[in-house]
Amino acid sequence: MKEFCSTYLYIKQHNITGLKYFGKTINSNPIKYKGSGKWWTRHLQKYGNNVSTIWFQLFENQSELGTFATTFSKENNIVESNSWANLKPEDGLWGGGVKGIKLKPRTEEHKQKIANSVKQKLIESGWTPKEKLVKKSRPSGWKWSEQDRAKLSAQRMGRTPWNKGKKAPVNNNLGSES
Repeated sequence: MKEFCSTYLYIKQHNITGLKYFGKTINSNPIKYKGSGKWWTRHLQKYGNNVSTIWFQLFENQSELGTFATTFSKENNIVESNSWANLKPEDGLWGGGVKGIKLKPRTEEHKQKIANSVKQKLIESGWTPKEKLVKKSRPSGWKWSEQDRAKLSAQRMGRTPWNKGKKAPVNNNLGSES
């Protein structure tokens, strides 16, 4: 079993969007550490790394760390709340790509629960789900939905074609092999 390392718990908040993230790190500087949660890192990619560390605390005792992290996660409802970017409750022990530790494979039911949770958060934040494009059996590409075709058509209305007024190139080699 791996020996316990001093661990920081922290709360980060995005300065533009206000989204918060509760996490842990064994990094010596929790202010510079930006966090590693999947939802959080994607948020930073989209909105930039304009983040403040609004709280952090060093824990030297593993049981105190675990108790504090799980209690904080439950009291602040960090998984279900739209104010937080956490996809799972923080326990202060897991995460951060610990080498040598293999997690159990997820069941299909568990994967579906995660997908539903993420989709629910996206919908609540204003995202609208879209039908998946269906690939045709022939190699001509993707079949666009009627809704997408109408949207593309409306966007292109009134545009001047890129080749309007241009003459087609003359190819003198057609049919004249001698």
